[in-house]
Amino acid sequence: MLQRLLALRPLLFYACLPSDFESIRRDRAIRASEADLQGAAAAPHEAIDLSPSHVQFWPGSLHGPIPGGRERIERQPWPEGLRILRARFTTVLQRNPARECHVAFSLGAGASDDCVPGGARLGAASGLVPARVPTGAPRLQSIHAGRWNAADVQEVAFTGFVDLPLDTLWADTLEGPWRPL
Repeated sequence: MLQRLLALRPLLFYACLPSDFESIRRDRAIRASEADLQGAAAAPHEAIDLSPSHVQFWPGSLHGPIPGGRERIERQPWPEGLRILRARFTTVLQRNPARECHVAFSLGAGASDDCVPGGARLGAASGLVPARVPTGAPRLQSIHAGRWNAADVQEVAFTGFVDLPLDTLWADTLEGPWRPL
């Protein structure tokens, strides 16, 4: 499943305010506390009830993030501007081998065939709800556990912080121009 996700959506996208961008650029890392500071008012990543402990990305390709991520970036008011980070998913995983990585699904997406109906909401405003969650499973599915469909993945979340790889790029818009971080 992970290999399919990496092939289907090889890039990760993260949007932030210019004021947060400077510390991210300096440290070459995104800390969950910085991501949480964006809050529901400014963050394009709808909190998945775990924002204080997770850094969320939208998966995507050279064409940009998944449609939901693109829509959030384009419709969100950004009074002080916007910075978008883009990194190769594989290099983010390689740079953060000890970080737990999870995936979140869209409404109606199945997490596994051996699940029970129901499932916990991932966030009241997010719309990210596994259609079926294994009994006793966490709100997010580990990229290494369970069965899930790569095409249904709407967000990728890392626990704590994410060290950004050297090939991370940034831009003011999804159309670029993309520059080295």
